[in-house]
Amino acid sequence: VKPDDVVFVFARQESDDRMPLAALRRPAAELPFEFELTDRNAMIKDRLLSDRKEVIVTARVSRNGKAGDNSLQLGATSKPVSTSGSARVELTIVSGIQAGEVGDE
Repeated sequence: VKPDDVVFVFARQESDDRMPLAALRRPAAELPFEFELTDRNAMIKDRLLSDRKEVIVTARVSRNGKAGDNSLQLGATSKPVSTSGSARVELTIVSGIQAGEVGDE
């Protein structure tokens, strides 16, 4: 990972694996970093984290700065996480992630 690569962290409904509910973008130079996903990070105003019971949190590293870029095949995903309270998720980014696939934590 190069410092100018980009790390995307996003939350998805378990049943909806394409469009994230919430997302954030950080430079890879900040790794490791702490993050918080809330309704303020919503991708669409009427699809809020607070309206869901559980989400899956994913991280992916992009070389070109685009969220859909998986050319580096670096990523991580959580098991389903409750959106109530203040659940902590630790993701370890690993290599070998194919397009459309995310590795387990």
